[in-house]
Amino acid sequence: MLIDTLIQMRKDGARSIIRQDASIALDYITQKYGKEKPTDFLSEDWKGDFKAIRKRLATLIQTRNTMEMKLLIERMNTVITTNKDQSERSQSVQILSEIANYDVKLIDPYEQKYLQLLLSEKDTSIQRQLNELLVRIDPSNYYGDHSKTLEKLNHREKILNVTVKYDFSNDFLRYKVKILNNTNEILWDVNYRLNLYANNFVIRRIYPEFYEIYEGHIIYLSVLRPGDMKEVIISIEPRSPQIYLEGMVNYKKENENDYYAIPAEDLMIDILEHSPKFQNLEKKIGVSHIREYFDFHVKFKSSNVFALPDSISPKLAYTIGKTIIEKLYMILSLDVMDEDPFFGEALFYGKTKKNEETVVILRSSAENKSLEITIGTKNNSHLVAMQINFDSQLRQTITTHPEFSPNDKLIELRCPSCLSSYDKPRDWCPWCGETISPDKLLS
Repeated sequence: MLIDTLIQMRKDGARSIIRQDASIALDYITQKYGKEKPTDFLSEDWKGDFKAIRKRLATLIQTRNTMEMKLLIERMNTVITTNKDQSERSQSVQILSEIANYDVKLIDPYEQKYLQLLLSEKDTSIQRQLNELLVRIDPSNYYGDHSKTLEKLNHREKILNVTVKYDFSNDFLRYKVKILNNTNEILWDVNYRLNLYANNFVIRRIYPEFYEIYEGHIIYLSVLRPGDMKEVIISIEPRSPQIYLEGMVNYKKENENDYYAIPAEDLMIDILEHSPKFQNLEKKIGVSHIREYFDFHVKFKSSNVFALPDSISPKLAYTIGKTIIEKLYMILSLDVMDEDPFFGEALFYGKTKKNEETVVILRSSAENKSLEITIGTKNNSHLVAMQINFDSQLRQTITTHPEFSPNDKLIELRCPSCLSSYDKPRDWCPWCGETISPDKLLS
């Protein structure tokens, strides 16, 4: 009831001071519990069976169950924030460190929380653990010695600091924005606006998920108290070989109604610069080795499926797809085709000069009326670069083909809800079960 009242006051308060105070109160709840309406109020006396938690975590890592790992991270974050027992907090940080060893990107969205905990924590051993966690997330911004990190944090220039950077996360590019309030003032109505450019990129997810989003690209961050740092991670699907990321922080000062603005650094990312450079292999690689490598050894896998218009036959699309992949100097190790009804599957293999292996599987069928490309590799940047390279060349070749009519579309079959690719045009997702609206699909 109190939280609902605060949310209403933040939106509709008669005076700016009421909206400001409500924002501060809600921000405190969000920072402590991870969301405005927390569902997991753990007692400060909560005791956990950490032996069983570690055993479960080992199973999750073995099965790559990141969904349940994310839930475990939220629970451990609550423990280190609210629990009064030093041992419980310490073991929770250890669990988070083990998850970071598996995939640091899973804990990356909580950097601001760990930074605030480091600054408020009194126990030296937990300070060390939290600092180690921050070093894992961003080794360029924190020292190995926690005392040096604290000294740096306590002697920051008294300005609002905005930093941006990017990396790759499976199919997508991750755009990370950090906003640090080093001033002595409370800043409110803080938001980050990312400029959108047609046919350049699509925003797929924004983390943490408790932030309010307006018009799909304005992220409401609420309040920044002195010393606060907030981070936004935007998951972006590239739609062009060159991506332009430009953003702006807008905020109001305490007891003021005028907006101030600070532009973030512009990023121009040439994704094709990350493309793998394959060797010209003289010896053909066995299909059994390629299948085993793809099934058991690759770290990143990505599938893109394209619904074909009636004017483009599955066989024609298959032929075009093979030509594009062979231009990347990949070896065609298997090519299976049935003519009636048409089905084709091609298996490609490539190895870079650093002996990094990549497998590409291309499929097309008359039954599904689609073309599917699946890439498996141990290098995430290679995967994204190859996908955007194939996507752009395929669209260019098919849309300029004499048989392609002006009203035709080459539609990407990716569920807007769970972001999984699926096999053929349909009105529901076979992975999450959600209804798929055709106007939400990209072409």
